[in-house]
Amino acid sequence: MLLDYLFKLKEWSHKRAILIFIVLLIILVLALQSWLQKPVQRERITYAINISSYPSKQLWSKDEFYSLMAANSSETVFLLSKISDNLLAIDSENGNTVWDIKLPFEQSGARGFLADKNTIFVITTLNVYAYQTETGKLKWSTRLGDGHVSIISQLDSDILRVYYGNEIYEIDSKTGEVLISYPKDDILWILGDIVIETSHPYGIRAFTKRTGEFLWEQKQSFFIEEGLVPQNLNKDVIFVWQKSASSLIKGICALDLKTGEYIWCRPEKFNSVMAVDSQSEYGYALREDNMLLIINLQTGDIVDERSFFFNKLPSLEMGTFASIAISDGNIIMSFIEKAGK
Repeated sequence: MLLDYLFKLKEWSHKRAILIFIVLLIILVLALQSWLQKPVQRERITYAINISSYPSKQLWSKDEFYSLMAANSSETVFLLSKISDNLLAIDSENGNTVWDIKLPFEQSGARGFLADKNTIFVITTLNVYAYQTETGKLKWSTRLGDGHVSIISQLDSDILRVYYGNEIYEIDSKTGEVLISYPKDDILWILGDIVIETSHPYGIRAFTKRTGEFLWEQKQSFFIEEGLVPQNLNKDVIFVWQKSASSLIKGICALDLKTGEYIWCRPEKFNSVMAVDSQSEYGYALREDNMLLIINLQTGDIVDERSFFFNKLPSLEMGTFASIAISDGNIIMSFIEKAGK
């Protein structure tokens, strides 16, 4: 009797062990599946450095990525976080928040972000919103359309120009009044009285907006899309981009608007657009190898190369384009590290 009991106990223990093993195996498989499906943790970083010291002095850093940044002539930089739908003004010297406002939900789809001395402009798929630079208070808003179109925005003196699909809107930057709208057609860019349009099949040509007088024609065109638009040095020179199949910027060129000639071109691939400092006439852009280039905007020569990163990143592989701005001589760059493990 005792032997039968012991035999049954041993048999039961064996079956129980098998059952426990199967349960543990299932748990392990589910855990492995969850781990494989878990997205790679990306480290969101924003850095600020002072470029006048050598080596460059790190001013502050934040564990956040700001998809859009803008700066004016003051020491304040304006940041837009798509994750939290917040618009912030930050002191570029110490990283302290000057003001922070919550935006309406739809502004998480902001497609343009510009600033002048007094106003920050947020361009969404439907509207343009203007906020005071000192307080973040809403000044005005203007309806554009129903969305579902490409949107490129530009400040041209007191005009906010929005290339809205196949239409161009010119808006008074002080009041929000739409001054005029007209078909975009082949127009690529307008600055002051100069209109640049596509010259088929591959080139560009320019004429005056006021009289329609033909100015010049150039066989080499440039690339333009949301977030990758021409930037001004002054009323006569703009910086334009060329792009590779891998979506990296593969060239920055200075275009003389008076003659249509390219003054200089840099053939490097870049991980960011170029921040233009009109006062110093220097440009700042992050090269493909993650070196920050300081470029003489008159000649295109590299004045200096700086390592932007400090103690935060063991890997410099980039997951997205970096956002970059210059404010009061300080460089602010925001990006997502691709392999933040």
